[in-house]
Formats: sequence, structure tokens, C-alpha cells
Amino acid sequence: MQLDQFVEQFRRALADADPRSTKTARIRLLLPIIERRLENGSSYAAIVEDLDSVGISVSRSVFARTIWRIRHAKNAASAPLPLVAIGVQASQPPPDSPAVQGRPSSIESPADLRKFREMNIDLDALREEGRAMRAGPKSS
Repeated sequence: MQLDQFVEQFRRALADADPRSTKTARIRLLLPIIERRLENGSSYAAIVEDLDSVGISVSRSVFARTIWRIRHAKNAASAPLPLVAIGVQASQPPPDSPAVQGRPSSIESPADLRKFREMNIDLDALREEGRAMRAGPKSS
């Protein structure tokens, strides 16, 4: 009985799906049900068997890779944008900072990249600058 219940859940979820859609698209539709089953202890093999009985024939390794790709795409889409990409300027030490010496203004050639490798960075001074920046302006 329980096994038929899982297959029926898949069938109900796929009832409105386009039968011409890809296997990945149909698995993406079933993802909430699949995730719930995985949380409740179902194995990939059991889920693949149930998918096969509703007409989605995939091997266990293809199923695992597809689930990973769907999860990865979902996580990448919900990841926050870097501050620079949305218009907020990231705080950087000023170019004339004593902590970083020999810093080129831009990278336009391999020679500029070599300059970055040859930069002298005083980590102690950089840490102190960071602390001063976090502390903000001192009010008198």
C-alpha cells in the first residue's frame, strides 16, 4: 500500500506536466516530494524505481547527478549578489596606504600582473588599517 502511495503522489504531481518535457524538468517538478522522501529515509534506488513506474526511466547515477544539478542551480540562484555588483562600493585600503606598496592602478598587461605578484604587503599595518576602518571616525 505504502509503495503505491508514493507512485500516486508522483502521478498527481505530473498530471498537469507537459508529457514532452525533459526528464530533468519532470524531476524538478517532483523535487519537493523527492526531498521529503529523502528526509524520511527513502533511498535513491527506491525513488528511481518509483520514477520508472511513472514513466521517468533514469539510472540511479543519472538521478543523483540530476538532483545535484537542480539543487546547485537553486542555490546559485538564491545566493546573494556581491556588494560591488549591486552598486555598493567595497571598502578597500586607499592606494597610498602604507600597508600595500607597489600596487598598480589597473591590470592591462602581463606586466601589471607581475607587479601584483611583487607587491609588498605589510600584514600588521593592513590589520591596523582594518581595525581603524571598522572603528569608524573617532569623535572628540
